[in-house]
Amino acid sequence: MPDIPPHPSTPRDGWTPLKTAHCSAAVSPLGAILHDLTFTLPDGRKFAPLAEAEWSGRARPEDSPDLSPHLAELGGEWPCVPFGTSPADPQHHGFCSNAVWRLDAADGGSARLSIDYPAGHDIAQVARSVRLSPDSPSVTFGLEITAASDCCLPLGLHPIFRLPEGGAGVTLDWTGGQQATTLPKALAPPTLTPVPGAQVTKGGPVACLDGTEFRFPAEFPRQREALVQIWDCEGEVALRYAGEAAGVRLTWAAEDLPHCLLWLANPGGEIPGLGQFTGLGVEPVSSLFDRGIAPFDDSVADRAAGVALRAGEIWRTQYEISAFPLSPSV
Repeated sequence: MPDIPPHPSTPRDGWTPLKTAHCSAAVSPLGAILHDLTFTLPDGRKFAPLAEAEWSGRARPEDSPDLSPHLAELGGEWPCVPFGTSPADPQHHGFCSNAVWRLDAADGGSARLSIDYPAGHDIAQVARSVRLSPDSPSVTFGLEITAASDCCLPLGLHPIFRLPEGGAGVTLDWTGGQQATTLPKALAPPTLTPVPGAQVTKGGPVACLDGTEFRFPAEFPRQREALVQIWDCEGEVALRYAGEAAGVRLTWAAEDLPHCLLWLANPGGEIPGLGQFTGLGVEPVSSLFDRGIAPFDDSVADRAAGVALRAGEIWRTQYEISAFPLSPSV
């Protein structure tokens, strides 16, 4: 079985390297983004499941002032507080996705970072921990949010997984959540290809505006960009890379983040000054797509979203990304 090469991105100065016998990664101060996650499987092969933009670690946010700063390091995994675009924060995916965090502690295999929000924001502080397991190919994350005022906000996590050329040989599965919806027409940009606002059944076809269709989620067709929200997940999603005989699993607390937003970019639209990005965002959320918590369309009118936070109290959640080998027959 050939080795699975890690992504060849070059961490910029200031990223914090993490390493154990089973995992390696680096944490960026910008957004506290976890980059270059590479697992060592039980048979010794290396497996890097997260996508990384070819410009990540080299582009400078200050060179593209009209773009959200996190796009300069697009890829990896990070928390969004609040998630998406909402009245609660002027920045897409929130202040913490687009600003520099403090490194509070690091010991080689783990790190803790935090960020204080501007005065007047509903959030006072966000902190997160990243712990690479010394015993298995897995990473455990902790997220703590301290509210400055009583509020209800859309929250989410933003891991982006790698798609091989054309998306061939990758399968996606999850627990619960048999129903999903494509992005409603009121929000769909021209780069999105599915018919807007369509109800999709797990394993069923997704109709596209050009008259074609693809099976969801067994196919990731080339030249497609899509946002599909899975409702009422049970907190586990797995991707299997048959050509690499390896898989990756994301688990989280479904009582905290009940839905999952899938962002398919194969590749996505052109990001001005940077290029196109290919990856699959698998994003646990308590949000209506990436547009907050207020219903904006009949297709989401009966969906619950948002996390209630109380001033001075800390809201906590944990989640994990782990890798596993596949038998050659899978």
